[in-house]
Amino acid sequence: AGAHVDLLLYDIKTYRLAQLEREVHGVCCHAWSGVLFVTVGTGRTARLVKFDLNTLEREELFEWGDLPGGGLGVISADHRTGLIYTQAPPQDFRILTMDMETRKTKVIHQSPDIINPHLQFRLHNARRILIQENRGGMLDADGNMARSCSERGVDRPKARVVFESTNIWNHMSVSRCGRYFVTDCYGLPGKPILIGSIRTGKTRVLCEANTTGGGAQYTHLHPYMTSDSRWVVFNSDRTGLAQVYIASIPEGFLESLE
Repeated sequence: AGAHVDLLLYDIKTYRLAQLEREVHGVCCHAWSGVLFVTVGTGRTARLVKFDLNTLEREELFEWGDLPGGGLGVISADHRTGLIYTQAPPQDFRILTMDMETRKTKVIHQSPDIINPHLQFRLHNARRILIQENRGGMLDADGNMARSCSERGVDRPKARVVFESTNIWNHMSVSRCGRYFVTDCYGLPGKPILIGSIRTGKTRVLCEANTTGGGAQYTHLHPYMTSDSRWVVFNSDRTGLAQVYIASIPEGFLESLE
């Protein structure tokens, strides 16, 4: 039997872990909503299943069938619109919307530069979508990243600089309140996680992750702040095994950045 992926739920306060689903091949959500849309199985018989993490209620929605892609990438706050990402190497990448009631899809964006789009809806509505472009990036014939980007740029209005550093910081995310950002750095000892204020630009190191930060995604930190801004969740293989870690944000830490 081949390897399988389990969907697990962890309660920070009680330190309890529960298995919700097996044979998972994709997970999507709307940020901090407490609801997951999970692709179970593969191919035409793959099923889309909805989980409410607040009640642990499970709802079978539909089989994927002939729908494009292999599952949802992200879903809107009202759960009415999903986004699907498709790719056909070397450079044919598309983003589609799907009406969750009718299951009708529509291509809304096509570009050779969206090889790793990290799709996100605006927090409270479906009117805007955030899409990452890797300008000049390229996949090989097998769909693997051959080049993440090039020096090719684009003329755009100059934005306000929030934070500058001589080091390269990765995997940036923003707190639910919109006041702070979380990021990590591979170029410093211990691969620290840093929190900063979007208003003032002040930053502080929260902790060191000590992950290897190699090619495998499970060694990448991908830090994010919980909805109450009390914890940062991140990946690390510091013990030799890939695991999920949580770091508490000390009292007064965020206030010191203002």
